[in-house]
Amino acid sequence: APFTGRTMRKISASCCVLALALASCTEPPTAASGTLSGSWALVPVLPGNSFTMTLVANGTVLSGAGTFAGEAGPAGTSEVAGTVVGSRVQLDFTLHTTLPSATGTSLVHFLGARVGSTLQGTLQYDASATVPAAALFVRADALATTTGITGTVSRGPITPVCVISVPCDAPFSADFFVRQGNRQVATFHSDAAGRFVVLLPPGSYTIVPAADAPLLDPTRQVRAVEVSGGGHLTLADLDFDTGIR
Repeated sequence: APFTGRTMRKISASCCVLALALASCTEPPTAASGTLSGSWALVPVLPGNSFTMTLVANGTVLSGAGTFAGEAGPAGTSEVAGTVVGSRVQLDFTLHTTLPSATGTSLVHFLGARVGSTLQGTLQYDASATVPAAALFVRADALATTTGITGTVSRGPITPVCVISVPCDAPFSADFFVRQGNRQVATFHSDAAGRFVVLLPPGSYTIVPAADAPLLDPTRQVRAVEVSGGGHLTLADLDFDTGIR
């Protein structure tokens, strides 16, 4: 199937993970939908992979086009159609893969919300993914200055007795708080695969699980991360202790 091989896996891996509070479906349309017009880029986890779309907002109707690329270069183009109601955004991408090894058309669905200057939500490929991948779009002209943290969260051990041939930890989906000193500056939610992303200015931060996380004394399990500058995301894979012994 087009766009299901290495390129799709890379772009799926590039889907960033954030907590998403979707607006109610009954929220009335807003004139601010016009602020969606312009170029948006999917924030990548891995270098060499990109997806950029240009949206035009006309009331509650969205239209546009996009291009995507993998490590080997240009991979295809896309038409975009969607709607916006309040902060709620829905987009459908018709992807045309033009790689020599794979050509054809496929569909991707985005459901999310406008949060500040970002679009936060989930991507589902051809409605076949059992767990939609979390995604984050930022204004393309801000991509070169986008900084923050991305990676995966795991918890372990998940069994009292660990066996060499059996994983003893697992991806961890939960809420987390980001602090700078004594001040909470952000929150994020890791998805079912443990992936996450949170945008932050360069600096030193600590990450703390929510108090109801199924961990051993979660609020005392603090992880320090240094966010670097240079217009890229800092990779951090975080492990937490379940207390199972």
